[in-house]
Amino acid sequence: MQKEWKTLVNHRSDLLTQDLILSGIRYHSNFKEFGYPFDYPYLRYIHSTGDIQWSKDRLEYVEKNHLIDDQYEQLIKYFERSLSEYRSYLKTFKEKIEKSHVAPGLVDEYFQRSIQAAGTIPRFIFEIQLGQKLEDEGFSPSQVAGSETDISRAAKELAEIGKKYNAYDLSVSEEMVSELQKVIDRYGYLGMKYFQGRSWCIWEAYQMAVDLSSSDDHQGNDQQTVDSQYARYLESLMRLRTEKWETMCYGTYLFRKMVIDHYSDIVHYDDLLSLRMKDVVDLFKKEFPSRSVFYERESFILEITDQGVELKSEDKQNKEEERNEEVKEIKGQIANKGKVRGKVRVVLSPKECSKIEKGDILVATMSTPDFLSGMAKAAAFVTDIGGITSHAAIVSREMNKPCVIGTQHATQILKDGDEVEVDADEGVVRILNT
Repeated sequence: MQKEWKTLVNHRSDLLTQDLILSGIRYHSNFKEFGYPFDYPYLRYIHSTGDIQWSKDRLEYVEKNHLIDDQYEQLIKYFERSLSEYRSYLKTFKEKIEKSHVAPGLVDEYFQRSIQAAGTIPRFIFEIQLGQKLEDEGFSPSQVAGSETDISRAAKELAEIGKKYNAYDLSVSEEMVSELQKVIDRYGYLGMKYFQGRSWCIWEAYQMAVDLSSSDDHQGNDQQTVDSQYARYLESLMRLRTEKWETMCYGTYLFRKMVIDHYSDIVHYDDLLSLRMKDVVDLFKKEFPSRSVFYERESFILEITDQGVELKSEDKQNKEEERNEEVKEIKGQIANKGKVRGKVRVVLSPKECSKIEKGDILVATMSTPDFLSGMAKAAAFVTDIGGITSHAAIVSREMNKPCVIGTQHATQILKDGDEVEVDADEGVVRILNT
């Protein structure tokens, strides 16, 4: 029987990243521990679109069969233990690569420990259950306050540096460079999106300091206290999900450093992104893949099956949809209230954040932490997919900017330069003129 799929997440990444994440989900998610009849969800990643999809049958089972309160406590403790263990491992891994005790065995060890850490990722699906429980109690999940993580700390420190040195004057003193470097030393790894990217440089940190210091909105949103244990569970899960993302990206930052420092005579780092983990381990043993492998994997689907994580070819199709000029408004879910007008900037990858000017409306399939620079300049956020605990929803509340999520097709209907009104009080995006 052919599976039906539902897209829950969208971010274009690479084969190495998805091989690690889906392998972690396949072998370490352990849903049976919480009474479910399956150990892992069926997932697939479609490279041409960046869609990450769950099979509808297993997704619906999780949505309908909620955990009991003690199990939420158990879940949070499990996440905290897993995060602590992985952070401890990365400390050891860093010490090994700094001492130059690097061998292919260390690469394999890194992958195995990272796969185990990735096994917690699908369990964040239980946030959906908690959101439903809050709504049953008469609260909105948007009332749940966010927690401070490295992403929010970096944004705060960069904003303070920008204001302290009046960054808009474009004069960069040695003192400012020194303070920017300290931020990079602590948080520069956030330039990684799993295996893609690199640490921030001074120029990037300076640009973010300018953008963040010019945004008076980045003051945090005053949240109404929600007197509910489910709100406390949800707040913990949201914090742990972000910290897991950050820690995984710190791990890939260290992995990239190891490859560049010790294996650059064998391979260029970016070439690894088209390989699977086994290919990488073999390559460092000087067992090279054929050149055709890279071309064969330009368009692929990676899917969790009962046999493992399978790589499949994808039929390329033109999925561009013509704009329906009669559509004048798009409906979605309210993530943070407010109303603002501005010009649309459709951002399909973090690199496109550079086209956003202050006051624009950021429109994306969904945002990830590497959208930070664009989100600092934007007046509001609109996304195709994502729930009330998604990255865009959390950041909108931290920055106190209007946000409408789950519109399904905003990136297909809206075009760069469209004048729109984001009415996040009603969950509507209105097209004013085109």
